[in-house]
Amino acid sequence: MRSRVGDGEVLHTTLVPAYLHSAIERGATLVISHIEALDEHVMLLCEAIEYQLHARAWVNCYITAGGASAFDIHSDDHDALILQLLGRKHWQVDTRVGARSRELAPDSLDRVLEPGMCLSVPRDTAHCVSGTGELTVHLTIGYEPYADLREEALAAHELLGTSAPEPDLEWLGTRLAMRPDRRAGTSLRSALTGEVGDSTRIRWASRFPPKIRTTDDGLVVITMGRRIRLDRRLATTIGLLSLGSTLTWHDLVAQSDLPAADLRDLVRFGARNDFLICEG
Repeated sequence: MRSRVGDGEVLHTTLVPAYLHSAIERGATLVISHIEALDEHVMLLCEAIEYQLHARAWVNCYITAGGASAFDIHSDDHDALILQLLGRKHWQVDTRVGARSRELAPDSLDRVLEPGMCLSVPRDTAHCVSGTGELTVHLTIGYEPYADLREEALAAHELLGTSAPEPDLEWLGTRLAMRPDRRAGTSLRSALTGEVGDSTRIRWASRFPPKIRTTDDGLVVITMGRRIRLDRRLATTIGLLSLGSTLTWHDLVAQSDLPAADLRDLVRFGARNDFLICEG
């Protein structure tokens, strides 16, 4: 890194590409932590993992051109999905899931990942990674299902001096729906002007799935710690949106059972009340 200093403070820091390239050529590994904060496609991938697995997730990128390993045999305290993007990388993963061994079992998985391949590495499972002498890039998606809630429950039981039972999954899902956690994104245009165009991308605003109940007098949606009451006729469309994927206005019209005018009103209402993110 090269920094510019003024008045005794660092005013600006920038990466020096020549030094970076030289280090990688000599066998160093470049690690870009939380790359989901830098790339929209990776961000959407991270969102989908969190939403589908009820997990706290993050994505790191690893770039290397050598054959040496950046780490010795080790295990991580979280589950991981490995996505190979460029070049090939050699992975060895212990078959004794959760063993946290410092040595790999003789029958361990031994595989060279090629672009497009995916590998799951369970938490607390020993593994070893090495390059193949060519430029290689992969993403590691770390995730911890119900991590925050489990930590809260454990802390509460430690405070009371009692043992913590395994929480019920239905209870955990409801608790997640009560959390205020929101996905990154803004709905400024739709919220202020009500404008929804053919290319508008629409997705549920919460990081985690909502809880939806149908009552005698309407629909109750619990999301981001709020209870939103809606007309029962919106049930099918709300169910579609609450799946968490990104839909264009065109896709939503095609899949919803609502007339286009009513659907537009719902999307505007969702943007203004911040349970839908509308972009583009």
